[in-house]
Amino acid sequence: ADVGAAAAPFSDWVRAARSAETFAADAMAALAAARGRPGRVATLIAAADIGWDAGGRMAAPVTPDGPAPLDETALSAAVRALEWGERTVLLVGNSVLEDPAALALLQGIAERTGARVHAPVSNRRIERGAGRFEVPKIPYPIDAALDCLRPYAHAILVETVPPVAFFAYPDRPSLVLPETCEITVLAGLDGDGPLALAALADRVGAKPGKPVDTPLPPAPQPGPITRQALAAAIARALPEGAVVTDEMVTAGGDVFPACAGSAPVSWLALTGGSIGIGLPLATGAALGAPGRPVIACQADGSAMYTIQALWTQAREGLNVTTVIFSNRSYEILKLELRNVGANPGPDALNMLDLDRPALDFVSLARGMGVPGRRVEDAAELQRAIEDAAAEPGPFLIEAVM
Repeated sequence: ADVGAAAAPFSDWVRAARSAETFAADAMAALAAARGRPGRVATLIAAADIGWDAGGRMAAPVTPDGPAPLDETALSAAVRALEWGERTVLLVGNSVLEDPAALALLQGIAERTGARVHAPVSNRRIERGAGRFEVPKIPYPIDAALDCLRPYAHAILVETVPPVAFFAYPDRPSLVLPETCEITVLAGLDGDGPLALAALADRVGAKPGKPVDTPLPPAPQPGPITRQALAAAIARALPEGAVVTDEMVTAGGDVFPACAGSAPVSWLALTGGSIGIGLPLATGAALGAPGRPVIACQADGSAMYTIQALWTQAREGLNVTTVIFSNRSYEILKLELRNVGANPGPDALNMLDLDRPALDFVSLARGMGVPGRRVEDAAELQRAIEDAAAEPGPFLIEAVM
């Protein structure tokens, strides 16, 4: 089998290690490739017998490539684009969204010039919450995304690419920006976005913005858990310094904007189109940042793809609070059926429901060693999240919507 050919479509770097003598150097090269900007997939293929062959030797560390230099021509073009004020949009991603200082500069540029700011639908991490400049995401639904970006004549890209529709939809464009929109790439995916923004701020005379006071939504009142009540409960319950994992495109659509004024948190979300990243992502976050509580905002349908992650959380004693958005339906798949204009019959729709029997996530969690509780009241949900986040170890809350 040609393993390299199989790995190539999903990898930025592929190498086959041929001997024990070169294996350490190959591994160092793979590490350097993976650590290159903006973070890459490196695949090193090693035959099993290398593990016991003689001749292995240590290898010197390999330094990853640095960021691409700032393009002065692109910088001047960005300055000219900002003269259009609110008809210009700054699309920012990657390290800009991870750096509070860069976010403050972005805020200052927007306030100085009148330009608007957006982030892509999918981002590897966003530092957000009270005091930080909130960067709204381009909406996931195709029609909402087109409406969001329709007003803009100029787009300045900083560590991101021109936004495209998640799928090919009938009678809709793949490129979400207007055809007439002029695009300036100030910093590519391999660039230094914070440095580029600093240069842009200097050219337009912008200073870092002041801390933003974004109010929290009102406390949820006793009653059924609606989308709005769910969002309010989570926003008010998030502990400072938490890591939030986000796999909630449909049922949790109100959660992201509601958390603009929450305690400062790191926000992680799926960066591709697969279903089931949420629970493993929360597990990895807890392992990578053991001193921080993790709040997993998890749709019920996608949770079933990787529910076994709960067992790992129990085994490792990870501080993960999982909130299951239990609407008993694959709503994301129903949304995509509507987007492509499909008119499915009852048998097809029946396959997208998660009832008969209804899933019992508390029992599923308990069977893998994770305690849990079922919550049907909105006011109780906020208290349940606060209580679980304050205790070490994993806990699951099934929020019945």
